[in-house]
Amino acid sequence: MKIYEILIKPKSAFVSQLKGDMLFGALCCQIENLSDLLKDYYTNPFMVVSSAFYKKDKKYIFPSPACPNHLIFPKQSFEDRRTNDEKKYFSYAEGNCLQINDLQFPDKKDEAKKEIYVCATNIAHNTINRLTQTTGGGEFAPFSTESVFYSDETELVIFAAIDEPRFDKENLEAAFKNLGILGYGKKASSGYGHFEVESIEESPIFKQKFSGCNYLYALSPFIPSEKDELKYFQPFTRYGKHGGELAVSKKPFKRPVIFADEAALLVIPEICNWESAVSQFIIGKAIKGVSDILPDTVVQGYSLCLPCRLEE
Repeated sequence: MKIYEILIKPKSAFVSQLKGDMLFGALCCQIENLSDLLKDYYTNPFMVVSSAFYKKDKKYIFPSPACPNHLIFPKQSFEDRRTNDEKKYFSYAEGNCLQINDLQFPDKKDEAKKEIYVCATNIAHNTINRLTQTTGGGEFAPFSTESVFYSDETELVIFAAIDEPRFDKENLEAAFKNLGILGYGKKASSGYGHFEVESIEESPIFKQKFSGCNYLYALSPFIPSEKDELKYFQPFTRYGKHGGELAVSKKPFKRPVIFADEAALLVIPEICNWESAVSQFIIGKAIKGVSDILPDTVVQGYSLCLPCRLEE
């Protein structure tokens, strides 16, 4: 397997977060020979996709690890606690070992906003009766949708491990480009979730030497397998829904799935040679049985991970 970095530029607002499990499902809808690729997905995944992260000046902007603050800020004073709670993102440059006890956070909250170039806001809507072209029945039924807007300078990076030659770089690029044109997530048909693919290159950060690492930092929501030793995490519940034609079927919704969210920390396996196989950067497991209308539906419970160092 090879791990690629897909650099995308948002061209519209997004209603759905670009999380790995949902992104995997959206990409699968753009793949022609999907049935053949999913036959052994539970033991030999053809593709594992991370969540999207911000990238600026060759630095990756990752969410703060899920471990307690006293581990991230070992010299934290009582007066600093409130300030440190506002530090949600840290920057990471390739070539450096990810040290959880010594992360690089922006000094001020405003600087963090400038680094990630993001603004979330609620947009007001109203329910319309398409027969009468009014709000219907004399009832005023407004509702709001939270949308995320990006500046023109924003670049997002997504990591994807693919099993070549079963699924090669050209197939990966085609799937991402089609998804960017059609739109990702909720309200895609209304103009949300569109992006352009700027580049797809093999990722350099997974080719580093990871000597001295004792934890794994998860890059997307995942379902821990029996061999994973999960230490610090935040739960994340996915209330999934089918897309395409199945979205208007009698049973468009999937059963809820509880994940360990991205930025979780797992204890690193005792025997691990990072230069031997890319598969060792993959944790978690895939599951099925979440859909009544399409029993073969697969959930990406896998996640790519980045080795790191944490002193407790």
